[in-house]
Amino acid sequence: MSGAHSSNDAFRAKEEEYYRELWSRESWGSVTPNPDEKARSEKIVSLIREYVLPAAGDRRLRILDLGCGRGWLTNILSALGEVVGIDPVSAGVERARALFPNIEFRCLESAELPSSLGLESFDLVVSSEVIEHVDRAEQPAFLTGIFSLLVPGGFAVLTTPRGEMQERWARCQTEEQPREEWLMARDLRRLAEEAGFNVRRTDRVFVPMNLKDPISVFVQSRYFAKLAQIFPASRLLARLRYSCSIYQVILLQRPAANS
Repeated sequence: MSGAHSSNDAFRAKEEEYYRELWSRESWGSVTPNPDEKARSEKIVSLIREYVLPAAGDRRLRILDLGCGRGWLTNILSALGEVVGIDPVSAGVERARALFPNIEFRCLESAELPSSLGLESFDLVVSSEVIEHVDRAEQPAFLTGIFSLLVPGGFAVLTTPRGEMQERWARCQTEEQPREEWLMARDLRRLAEEAGFNVRRTDRVFVPMNLKDPISVFVQSRYFAKLAQIFPASRLLARLRYSCSIYQVILLQRPAANS
């Protein structure tokens, strides 16, 4: 066995072990999303309802949840169309099948998707908290692969932690996932455009995190919550909250065939 294969096998074994333990936890292995996941799913569904469903008209969406983990988001997406969940980690797929037996889940690597699922097979690809776990050198191919799976005019929604926040996040965390390659917002946009996508919308998702920089501490304080109640339309407060949001969301569209 070559050194490269041996290293990859060791990484995959570590990844399987990590996620098998993660999905067994009450907060990350349940049928319902935890508060972190719920915040992300609400933004994703909002974008789908605003952009994707109107574009589809009466046609039922064909949806791919790429990097589905235990399937909590796949389950939410199943209310919006015909959905399949894909993950390269067998521990996630096993958990997803146990939690949601009526939904299709498959264990596949990204490189296997075009041959297994077919090119231009989906109206929508959703990939939440996945690209940061892809090796930096392979992230361009990851986005190109998503592009190839979409029908012309199809959409993709990605969420991923903001690279701008990684240093602050790392200072306060004791647990590290097998691979973390966070992207700056400008770099994610550049990679998407280089893959051929049009960027239709960018946004962020705020969830409380134990980040100890002054702005994050203030935004999560009772004083800030009180100010937000008194001044619900304050642009300054909204901007402060936006500035320390850890997740970025990007809505992409493959150009239509006639464009």
